[in-house]
Amino acid sequence: IELFGEFYQHNLFKAGKSEVIHVDKTAVQLASAFTTLAFDEETDRNGAVRMDYKKFIEDLKDKFYIELKNTHFDLLERKGLFMKRSTVNEQVFLQFDKFEYAQTSKFWQILQEIDRWNELGYVDIAANYNEFKKAGPPKCPGCEADIQVESKFCSECGHKLDMAA
Repeated sequence: IELFGEFYQHNLFKAGKSEVIHVDKTAVQLASAFTTLAFDEETDRNGAVRMDYKKFIEDLKDKFYIELKNTHFDLLERKGLFMKRSTVNEQVFLQFDKFEYAQTSKFWQILQEIDRWNELGYVDIAANYNEFKKAGPPKCPGCEADIQVESKFCSECGHKLDMAA
């Protein structure tokens, strides 16, 4: 609890850096996935893990259904989590601080719960809001039929689609 308090206070009053404490669902999922993939990896003397980029991308896609893009790296960097990409003998490696990613991911999850508590007035312990879902075509909330992304109404049942959600 003390570490979370220090994290929040440090980033709240840091000029121009308060974006770290504003939760982004994608950033939470990415940090959590990166932490999970790096769990068994050995760290160097600085606490950084070094992982093969190709294997990392494949594992991320297979286990977490995330198609990693450069915008994901940009998002994490804006939030204060940095990752180094380096090439050694024509093989690309990713390096990041495993402890920092794990700790920040936990703090973001706490902030997410606080935001939900403020919205709803209660905490649903059974709900998992950071669940990884397999990508596929969007479904109509009315009849579960596949819909086109640019559609405003379902072609099967006529349900009005809110694509902002």
